[in-house]
Amino acid sequence: MPEIRQDPFTDKMVIIAKEREKRPLDLKDMNSKENSISSHSEKCPFCIGNEHITPTEVGRIERDGEWKVRVVPNKFPILSPDESIMDKSDFYRCSSGYGFHEVIIETMRHDGSFFNMSLQEFNDYLQMLVERYHALKKSEKVKYISIYKNYLKNAGASLEHPHSQILTMPIVPPDISREMDNAKKYYREKGHSLHDMIMSYEREKNERFIHESTNFMIIAPYASMYNNEIEIINKDNGKFEEMGSKKIEELAALLKKLFQRMYAVLGEFPFNMFFHTHAVDEKATEYYKWHIHVTPRMSYQAGFELATGVFVNAVAPESVAQMLKW
Repeated sequence: MPEIRQDPFTDKMVIIAKEREKRPLDLKDMNSKENSISSHSEKCPFCIGNEHITPTEVGRIERDGEWKVRVVPNKFPILSPDESIMDKSDFYRCSSGYGFHEVIIETMRHDGSFFNMSLQEFNDYLQMLVERYHALKKSEKVKYISIYKNYLKNAGASLEHPHSQILTMPIVPPDISREMDNAKKYYREKGHSLHDMIMSYEREKNERFIHESTNFMIIAPYASMYNNEIEIINKDNGKFEEMGSKKIEELAALLKKLFQRMYAVLGEFPFNMFFHTHAVDEKATEYYKWHIHVTPRMSYQAGFELATGVFVNAVAPESVAQMLKW
């Protein structure tokens, strides 16, 4: 029987409808780039040798005379650091679209991906995310820093070369505010954090638990909005930008193993990955832990989701955990 589940952090509702997984499909995946591209493209602005095509870089990791990760301003930014942009209204709420939008070029390999990146490449990637987070949070107008990745066209990617994005915002977005408010409310009422309770519960029940390391736990969220959704929870109370080299190495190894496991089960698939971190001005707290979501985009929102705001997930998170557990 289908179940209506609610996420304790976001209050969003999801219908877990396992029977819909049996629906016949006659659609080919037109977004896979598997075995279709080379390690270098002369036309790609992110490939080595084409650095002159991109805006002036703001960060890089270099080794053996070659860059391994580059960071450049997004040529088509969602928000702009131009302080002259301002739109006021007497009726509708509106504020300046101020922000920095950067692209993290994850590897110099055009055919690189989270499914085939080396441990060193994952480590360099995470190190650069932390470095850019530190640099961007220095602006007084930056209230939140969003880190996200779109892989393949179905997940919103516009370029093949592997990359992620960092976008600063002059506000704390509603989803993050809601998460933190619910976490704070739970902590005040129960005396312990909601994330700690979730990790303890999932560890004990072992139904949606996938893996645990010294500093991280991987689960299939109880109210997963997307088929095969994964959450990686930071276990301590520190902030994302406080990660040291050892912890970065640990997370790099987890990401590499997780995507190897997902590839073994699902093959190559479009996905979004995003980090939910503390607001810039928020101190490390006992009630909230930063975390990462990996959301495969193997299904689509349709009329019901748009009409109600309630997602339908045809793959039970319990099934996902059993497939990926190690």
